[in-house]
Amino acid sequence: MTEIEYGQTAQPAARIHASDVRQRWPVAACPRTQSFVALIALLILVLTGSTAVAQSAITDKSDLIDLIRRAAEGAVFDGRVVAANQTDISSTVESVITQIHFSAEQSVKAGDPLFTLDATEFELNVRSAQARLLGAQADVELADSNYSRAQTLFDRGTVTTAQLQKAKAELASAQATMALAEVALDASRVDLESTVIRAPISGIVGRPNVSVGAYVELEAGAPLARVVQLDPVLVAYEEPYAPQVELFMSSVLSSPDEFLGLLTIRLMLTDTLIYPISSKPTHASSTLTEAAGTVTLWAEFDNPQHVLRPGMQVKVLTEVDEDAVRQMTSE
Repeated sequence: MTEIEYGQTAQPAARIHASDVRQRWPVAACPRTQSFVALIALLILVLTGSTAVAQSAITDKSDLIDLIRRAAEGAVFDGRVVAANQTDISSTVESVITQIHFSAEQSVKAGDPLFTLDATEFELNVRSAQARLLGAQADVELADSNYSRAQTLFDRGTVTTAQLQKAKAELASAQATMALAEVALDASRVDLESTVIRAPISGIVGRPNVSVGAYVELEAGAPLARVVQLDPVLVAYEEPYAPQVELFMSSVLSSPDEFLGLLTIRLMLTDTLIYPISSKPTHASSTLTEAAGTVTLWAEFDNPQHVLRPGMQVKVLTEVDEDAVRQMTSE
């Protein structure tokens, strides 16, 4: 299929139908461009043995895959763009905001500082924890010295077993206290580092919900801000599930979801614009819509220039991935 460049004129989405595809690109002229609906009709003929032609033409798995290879490009579905990842920004410590490092709708990278909180209290906590650790280390050194002396005196027979065990217990207690002091120092350092709140992912950060001077509480309801990843993004659309089942029941596919690997999809942004980057469905929903019997498919699209935005409505154009079909044939 000829690649469609970004900005190239395309048929308006509302007027693209399988019948139009058959009329504009006859099978005789381009065997790969029968409509998606035509493929399903052929499969039904094959599976039911309705015609002698179909029965004689389809003799093995490769013949059925030929139907897939000749399937039309042009099935159109309504789709929507959703964020591949988004996260609310919150604080793990309570303090006053002293700096906000971003503007609304600014692009940020993972690790960029977003907010700075007053760190005075946390700096003091670190210094206090360091002092307690020094005291605990001194206690361990003293207890170790006492235990060594008690061991020597015990070997000489001048102290009792009970006295030796007491010195040993005092050493163990001092070591445990020092370990707790080390943990407390680590925790205080984590709290100090948490006074600088950083972006957990790359994306676009929205408007801050707080201002400089506000006191941040852990139980606050609203997040401080939200970061939305825009590259890549996901596109969700609904497609009939019956074709996947038919291919599976005909033993062409090992599972209905294998059908996803045979498709390439493009996006129609407007009646005249095609998104220049194609993709493939990555996964399908586990349940169907009760009324229409459709399955929701998801595809990930690279979005380096942030053209696609969450909430955007698009038209999804399905194509047959010839490389995937050839690979299936060779297996």
